[in-house]
Amino acid sequence: MKFKSLIYEINENLSNSKRPVILIGDGIRQSGTIDDFLGLAKKIEIPVLSSRFAQDIISAAENFYGYIGSHGTRYSNRILYESDTIISIGNRLDFEPTSATFGSIAEKIKIRIDCDKNEFSDKLPNCKSFLYDLREIMPELAQNISSHSKKSWNKFCNELKTELFASDIAYPLTAITKILQSISKDSIIVSDVGNNELYLCRAYEYVQIKNRKIHSKSFGTVGSSLPKAIGAYYAKNVPVICFTGDQGLMFNSQELQFIMANKLPISIILINNQSLNMIKDEQTRRKIDFIHSTIESGYSVPNFEKVVRAYGMMHHYMYEDRTDFSDVLKLGMVLIEVVAEPDEYKNPYLPKGNKCWDFVTK
Repeated sequence: MKFKSLIYEINENLSNSKRPVILIGDGIRQSGTIDDFLGLAKKIEIPVLSSRFAQDIISAAENFYGYIGSHGTRYSNRILYESDTIISIGNRLDFEPTSATFGSIAEKIKIRIDCDKNEFSDKLPNCKSFLYDLREIMPELAQNISSHSKKSWNKFCNELKTELFASDIAYPLTAITKILQSISKDSIIVSDVGNNELYLCRAYEYVQIKNRKIHSKSFGTVGSSLPKAIGAYYAKNVPVICFTGDQGLMFNSQELQFIMANKLPISIILINNQSLNMIKDEQTRRKIDFIHSTIESGYSVPNFEKVVRAYGMMHHYMYEDRTDFSDVLKLGMVLIEVVAEPDEYKNPYLPKGNKCWDFVTK
């Protein structure tokens, strides 16, 4: 057995813990080991949590309990907080180990596996780090890690998820969930940068679909959703559902010409809150005046129906005009506009110093 030491450490830690979790990141996808990991997760029967960008890897599994982080789901962060052993696989663990919010989490990470030694720069007090390529080790892990079901712990996680599953679901998230329920199983979902991305992740978790979901991660590239959607279509030749915000669509609306000229099956879901809400929220937290982030401070949006009509897009719908979008989403070349008041929904966030599950919405 080539990776005997790692396999022993994982089995030993899981056997000796009462509340273990597996925490995964996008390294699972990047290494091409999703199938092996899904087999491992099903076999060991303990809760699995993910980063937000790895949410779609295991979204339909019974022992998946959502995505963690400063914009995670409440029950996911609470499960992470209540755990006593964390096995991290392909996750960057991108948080400050000494912070009041995540410091107690750092103490519970017993094993981390990554292919980049730079990810081990943060020293974790109780952790053993293994520098491995997941392509090499995942088949052996799937074969040699034993089942470690903890019935009382799994029961606690199920009860917590049931209690908090619908938390933070309000309009426009309710509109997004309806739209996600209408998309085909082979559709790829892409998002822009901004609140639309956070809305999408929470609604995706609520609907519990399996579709591939593509983000910009930490690059902050507002306006990237439309060009990403075009690239996703040519890569996979399947329908693409493109989520964007009002600012993002204004950044790259010229891509509508390419979509129409080539008759691409790309559907655009526009979350139009007539403001730069994420920037506005940051200005509020910093206690400074709004600057070009609201209608009153100089920001404005066009009539998006006229914009898409100008590019020849024949289908434009306001969300409230229909109850089912499955037929139009199959065709693509459609824009569905979800209009929200600028202050209608507040994304939960974690103030510095709060426990990792103690989100604030105002």
